Amino acid sequence: GDAVVRSSLAVSGAGLSGTSPAFQVMGGTMTVQADGLVGIGTTIPTRRLDVAGDAVVRSSLAVSGAGLSGSAPIFQVMGGTMTVQADGRLGVGTATPQAQVEIVSAGGSSLRIDTSNAGYVSLRVGGTEVARLKP
Repeated sequence: GDAVVRSSLAVSGAGLSGTSPAFQVMGGTMTVQADGLVGIGTTIPTRRLDVAGDAVVRSSLAVSGAGLSGSAPIFQVMGGTMTVQADGRLGVGTATPQAQVEIVSAGGSSLRIDTSNAGYVSLRVGGTEVARLKP
């Protein structure tokens, strides 16, 4: 039959360490390993939270940590098709944006919106400045 826990559930034992499952839902739909990694839809999580399949965030998602600075990606679609770096740069089609916003097509051409110059915004296509926008 079903088991109901109304207070708390603790799992411990000499055999629990590393990647040993400390808790697992039958069929592997959710796994909590002894090393703290949690897998949803996977029995072998490789990150603190590893979701195999679709995920929905119904409110907000915040990313923070001591290691997030400079060009470290704080959000990245696998394969680098979209990256948001800790320094605020956004890359679409590139994992390493060189400006505040950089869009790179599969054909190699790119559009950069560069805000590093005081007094104007530079638009670059394929590395060549094509326009300066001033207020």
